[in-house]
Amino acid sequence: MNKYLELIELSLIEGATKIVLNEDDERVVEKQYLDFINAALSGQSELVLRDCLAHQTLRINAIDELTSEKIVQSLEENVRQFLMCSREDENSLRQLVVLIVAVSCLQLFVQNNWVGSTAELDAISLLCPNCSSLQEERLLEFASDFLSVDGEPIYPICNSPLFLAVSRILFSNCGQYLPQCKTTDFWSLRCCQIHQMLLNERSPSLKSTVLELIASVSGSELFGSGQISRQTMMQFHLEAGHHLYFYYEDVKAREHFDIAKKLSGLNIELRGALGKRTKFQEKDISQLVLHVERSAETPLEVEKHTALGISSLPKNVALNDEQILDDIQFKDQDSVNIVQMTATDQAMILGLCALYRKTHEGQGKIVQEESLAFINCVLRQPCNWCVQTKALLMRAKWETETSRQMQRSLSQLEELVSQFNRLDVSGCLRMQLVYSVALPPKWLTERHLGNILMEAGATASALEIYLRLQMWEDVIKCNIILGHRNEAEKLIRKQIGLKETPELLCYLGDVTDNPEHYLRAWDLSNGRSSRAQRSLAHLCVRNHELEKSLPYFEKSLELNPLQVGVWFTYGCTSLSCGHFGNAAKAFRRCVNLNNDNFEAWNNLATAYIRANDKPRAFLTLREAIRCDFENWRMWENYLLVCVDVGEFEEAIHAYQRLVDIKQKHIDVQVLTILVRAVKDGLEDASGQPASRLRPKALQLFSKITSTMVNDPDVWHLYAQLTISAASSEMSQTDVKNALKHLLNSYRFYTMDGHWDSDVDRCRSICERFIQLSQEYEECLERLDDKVQKGQMATSARLTIKSLIMRIEKNYLDPVTNELRIELIDPVKILEKSILTFLEMSR
Repeated sequence: MNKYLELIELSLIEGATKIVLNEDDERVVEKQYLDFINAALSGQSELVLRDCLAHQTLRINAIDELTSEKIVQSLEENVRQFLMCSREDENSLRQLVVLIVAVSCLQLFVQNNWVGSTAELDAISLLCPNCSSLQEERLLEFASDFLSVDGEPIYPICNSPLFLAVSRILFSNCGQYLPQCKTTDFWSLRCCQIHQMLLNERSPSLKSTVLELIASVSGSELFGSGQISRQTMMQFHLEAGHHLYFYYEDVKAREHFDIAKKLSGLNIELRGALGKRTKFQEKDISQLVLHVERSAETPLEVEKHTALGISSLPKNVALNDEQILDDIQFKDQDSVNIVQMTATDQAMILGLCALYRKTHEGQGKIVQEESLAFINCVLRQPCNWCVQTKALLMRAKWETETSRQMQRSLSQLEELVSQFNRLDVSGCLRMQLVYSVALPPKWLTERHLGNILMEAGATASALEIYLRLQMWEDVIKCNIILGHRNEAEKLIRKQIGLKETPELLCYLGDVTDNPEHYLRAWDLSNGRSSRAQRSLAHLCVRNHELEKSLPYFEKSLELNPLQVGVWFTYGCTSLSCGHFGNAAKAFRRCVNLNNDNFEAWNNLATAYIRANDKPRAFLTLREAIRCDFENWRMWENYLLVCVDVGEFEEAIHAYQRLVDIKQKHIDVQVLTILVRAVKDGLEDASGQPASRLRPKALQLFSKITSTMVNDPDVWHLYAQLTISAASSEMSQTDVKNALKHLLNSYRFYTMDGHWDSDVDRCRSICERFIQLSQEYEECLERLDDKVQKGQMATSARLTIKSLIMRIEKNYLDPVTNELRIELIDPVKILEKSILTFLEMSR
């Protein structure tokens, strides 16, 4: 019996609407339960909840006063009474009934708010058929209050939140009464996913519950028994992965997605394939494509979900660009053929794509191209409503670089929004894999449409959408852009007149900049609104009251420590106030939550530098550049810290990267330190002599001088580095190169045509020439080739003579025939150098 019920549970988890029970099953399941279970297996949640078995669990007619506590207690008591049976086998069935009721409440809520197929059944009439209008209002308040977590309210106009509240109660409060049900925690995990999507902010409480449930399901007896199909296992790991990456647990999320990938038996790899992207392109060039192969050890599993025809799926809107093709036209289509995939396989690819995109946000356009390769792979095999919707939504959010792409994004989002009102497919068929792809609710899809309209400059159109969705924060932004701040205030005050809530008071504070509204919101929430404290902090920052803002930030973060943006702002504010320890703590929390936040890594390093902890700053910046490899400012900071802490090899690497990114980069002070370290054999941070880095340093200077040839100081340092080896190790080629570099330095010092207009500048250049002459003379002594030695000496002599002639032309007194006193000694020394080079040239 129990094994039979486990199979029913697994069928419910899979959402496999093809599986139904028949009359033969009456031998195991009594007739009164057969139709009930059959309705659940076929996805008819509304029919399930209309059944008398569900009524025994849900009806709360006997309550006189509908307080939150009594509603919860009544539902718990209903479950206990329902399960009080004499026969053990019927008790197992009744536990399954309670699970099915909880699942059906969840499924009906998701159907109403996620896939657009609104059910006729009303949650209030289900729980309390003959209640008064006052009791109806109390039930709605109960649902809103019960689902508010950590001071965060739910989306105010979601459809039938009472269904979700009941589901949460049955899973959380009554799960202990269902020991025979093996998938209670799995469904409870799904319930948490939906619950979180109703909130504006990530909930620490829900995160804690989710982590416990993932651990519970992973270690459950059912999952270790080998009875679960590969696709069901994949669904769990995909759902766990989406939970974890949403809560900033990227490493754990990657583990679950990788397990799902292994279970699928697919080998996935980004490759290049010849093809054309534009309509007028004549030559095939390499294009990025996702190559998918199925392992021979893992054959294609029979799809248990009902495949939908193209006409029943959301339309893939064409690009219709005058130049760019809708899809890449590959030269060899066989090279990019994709194996047949199940809908669960496609959900796995979308999960990998979402995680990859999140963990490579700072790496530029290449991530965009790679992400679209994942999306296009899925869109080439449309079969599932949720998978197709999620893939098109992801593409619409990311593909907004050109005007034509933005137009397609708008059209695509309009298509996705309009499909919610079409009833061409039943809600249960649309629901398949809704949890495995973490599909957002339909109001967030419509909000994305408003966001794209805002980007396109259609603010008035976006405002209409936000008003309909009652997204007041976005309404305020639109009205401010349109210059209608007073209109926004009137709208918020009107809503407060209907019902005063902490969230609405915060919105009123946003539009009026009056801290009294935030304080009122704080009091109304009984000290639980992190939003109110956060808003007070931001108001202080806008008013340049930085010290005053810090306690507000700290209180908000104490209530909800999952606010990455607030940690970042708190860190920046602490940095500005000189509280470097608090700043470092804030930025550490940022990078712990979002390891790929390169700005937080960079600011963390800054906090360490200000606190005079440069070794930690070095380690921090090394992590930061991994997150944003193309950011030259970050590489520059890394270079400076490397030099400060003696990481000379890393400094050379950082300088080379800067030249690659900027094409030109000159920092004479850093180069001077590097050359001195190599010449003198200074110990680096690891205790090794820097002289071992001479070949790498020479490569660096070669790279610098190939892009920036007219800086005399660089050529001078290049020469010093070239002759830095011991005499026994120095080749004639090194000597010749050093002489060329010194000669270039000679020439570029006087390249500026106005260098002789200032006497101090003339003296400075003379002193430089004196130093160059001494080093040039030493190099000439090492040169064995007498002919080249004479030529080089002549070149130096003529260059110095030209310098002296320019000085005498401007600063020689025609009467006394004497130079200005500041220049007499330097010129005399240079004249001796001319004589020396004259002797060497003979």
